Amino acid sequence: MKKIFGILCMLWGLSACGLNESTPISVNINLEENPAYQYQGEYAALYYNYIHIQSTVDQVRINRVSINRGNCPISFGVYQNPNLKFGQVMKAVLGCDMEQVREVTVDTDQGEFTFNF
Repeated sequence: MKKIFGILCMLWGLSACGLNESTPISVNINLEENPAYQYQGEYAALYYNYIHIQSTVDQVRINRVSINRGNCPISFGVYQNPNLKFGQVMKAVLGCDMEQVREVTVDTDQGEFTFNF
């Protein structure tokens, strides 16, 4: 039952709306199973809300990410590699529920882009 719920949540993941096709990145928010859960059991969260920032151009540098105008913190890993090539993804854990995300602003070397959900 947990796996079915997890799969449904991943398929339901949120995508940004209202953008033209010329943005150098795409943003998605998904609920994914915590890979550490199988080792840590009840001491770890079963699922995490993740933000995925994917490059849609040959190269883009991510300078800053702000969720809900700074009211939703990002936990571990978002700046692991700020230089993304086409198709590469930057992934981080959200510090709020994915249902609360209304706006994601990403500052890049090609400009600042705001995604609304």
